[in-house]
Amino acid sequence: MRRECIFVMKTLLSFVLLGLSVSGCDISFSTDAQKSSLTLTEGTEAQRGEVFEAAKDIVHRIDSGDYEQVWENASPLLKNLSAKFVFTNFLSLTRKNLGDPSPRGMPIIGFTEVIHERYPKGEYSILEVGTVFGKKTIQERVTMIKEAGVWKLVGYELGVSSQ
Repeated sequence: MRRECIFVMKTLLSFVLLGLSVSGCDISFSTDAQKSSLTLTEGTEAQRGEVFEAAKDIVHRIDSGDYEQVWENASPLLKNLSAKFVFTNFLSLTRKNLGDPSPRGMPIIGFTEVIHERYPKGEYSILEVGTVFGKKTIQERVTMIKEAGVWKLVGYELGVSSQ
C-alpha cells in the first residue's frame, strides 16, 4: 500500500511540474516572494567573486543532476520551505524537460539584508542570468544567504525570459 501511495504521489507531482514547465509559468523553490520590491546593492568585487563561485558550484551540481547534494548543502531557510523529495524531484523533472543548458554568461549579482518580511535579516545575494535551454531562454535566479561564513542556497527559480 505504501509503495502504491508513493508511486501515485510521484506521478501526480510529475504531471503538475511538467504542466507548469511547459505552460511558461515561473516555477521555483524560493523564499524571496517580494523580489520585485527588493533594493539591491552591488557589493564589493570580493563579495561578488565569493558569491559567484558558491553559486557556480551549486548550478554546476544542478546541471550534473546532483540534486540531493544541493539539498544537503542548502540553507535551513530553504529546507523549512520544502521537503527534500519535492525539491529534488522538482529539479529533476524541470531540468529533464528543459534539456542541457548552453554555457552561461556572467550573472547580474546584487546584495540585500532582507528578502521577505517572514525571514530574518541577513547577508543575502541574488544572482540572475538568462540561460539558453534548447531554443528557449530561461531566466535563472539563485538566491543565497551567508551563514557562518559560507554562502548557502535559499532559492532557485526558473522563469521564461522576455529576451
